[in-house]
Amino acid sequence: MLGRAAVEKIVAEKGKVTLKKIRKPEFFYALLQKARHPGIWVIPDPDKPEINHLGAFRDQLSQVQRMWPDVRIEILICVYRAVGAEISSRL
Repeated sequence: MLGRAAVEKIVAEKGKVTLKKIRKPEFFYALLQKARHPGIWVIPDPDKPEINHLGAFRDQLSQVQRMWPDVRIEILICVYRAVGAEISSRL
């Protein structure tokens, strides 16, 4: 029969080994593979989206670039007022 000290040592050692095992992602993946349940599944990597919608964004960017010199001051004044900052004459 094992003494109390021997049992405590075994339990502590088992705890250390267990903690080392569960720190790794492989442990959780293996556990997930064992626990087959209809409500649990691994989500696959998403498909890469097709880049066919950039034309609208590029059009908007070029419009902003054309308009920016004319509206820069008005936009900065609105932003400063919105955040409660003082407006400098350096704008």
